Amino acid sequence: MIRTEVIKNFLDDPDKWNNYIGGLLTQDTNNFAINLFWDQSLHEKGVSVPNPILIHRVPDSVRQELTHEINLKLIERGIDDLEVENMIFHLMTNGSWINWHRDISKEREGAITVYLNTEWDIDNGGDFIYKTDFDQMQRLTPSFNTAMFIRGEVDHRTTPVIGHHLRKTLQVWLKKLDK
Repeated sequence: MIRTEVIKNFLDDPDKWNNYIGGLLTQDTNNFAINLFWDQSLHEKGVSVPNPILIHRVPDSVRQELTHEINLKLIERGIDDLEVENMIFHLMTNGSWINWHRDISKEREGAITVYLNTEWDIDNGGDFIYKTDFDQMQRLTPSFNTAMFIRGEVDHRTTPVIGHHLRKTLQVWLKKLDK
């Protein structure tokens, strides 16, 4: 059973979703929540809360379209026991990061992070760090339309974003398929 996988060219029209996020940033209304009230375990002990991560809850019309596409992508990869539970867009700001955690609970079995920055440099930070089955660390630098799939108890975190960049992702949580 696959526990982690990097998947290139994940979404059929990634520019559409990159433009969607960009459009949210130029609207007069507030489309974002922030992470300051997340579980404190996602923040390192003894360190103040990191700079904000902007969170956009995906509206139902968009959710239906993305859910259908992502569930089909899972089936194409032979992952026929999981389906989309929930999703949000993240915009990580300068200095923001997420501490070690697992995307598993009574409801959740895994997650997918899809990177939506058309250009990103390793010097911008925001890398996805995860531990393999043998407790070795692996690093994934954001790359446009690349997805990081994780299943089960995979420890992972992000490194801080460096400089005035917005690290744009679609965050998808997965649950066991109701059969």
